[in-house]
Amino acid sequence: MVTHAGVMRPITDPQRFDAPYACKNPGMQIEELRWFAVLCESGNVGRAAAELGLSQPGLSRALARLEEEVGAPLFDRKGRVLALNRYGEAFLGHARRVLGEVEAGRRAVAELASPESGTVAMAFLHTVGTWLVRGCCSPSGPSTPACAST
Repeated sequence: MVTHAGVMRPITDPQRFDAPYACKNPGMQIEELRWFAVLCESGNVGRAAAELGLSQPGLSRALARLEEEVGAPLFDRKGRVLALNRYGEAFLGHARRVLGEVEAGRRAVAELASPESGTVAMAFLHTVGTWLVRGCCSPSGPSTPACAST
């Protein structure tokens, strides 16, 4: 998309996409989605940048990259105040779902990696399993609170 006088227009030059590495923006970044969500809540680039610990020009450039990637302006600009427009409202729901899924994925990995709740795969002879392993993994045994055998 190309911005001209505040209007987003599609790029019609097919040669731009045939050249290797023609796209300057590698795609949407998760961090940019988080910045977008914070910006939606604050409605002001300066306040959002301060909350995120970013420079105001850096956040403005990130917003411009995101709008270019999406293909439409996400905010209506009224002086220093940004008002989420219909495109931004539609995109915000999706951005929040993406951020929620990323956080759920992080929690799932952390839970699996936790020594308190992770999974341990064990291999042993059947004859040993009847007395040694059952004693280690039983709920009343010295091991973890829950043990499942397959």
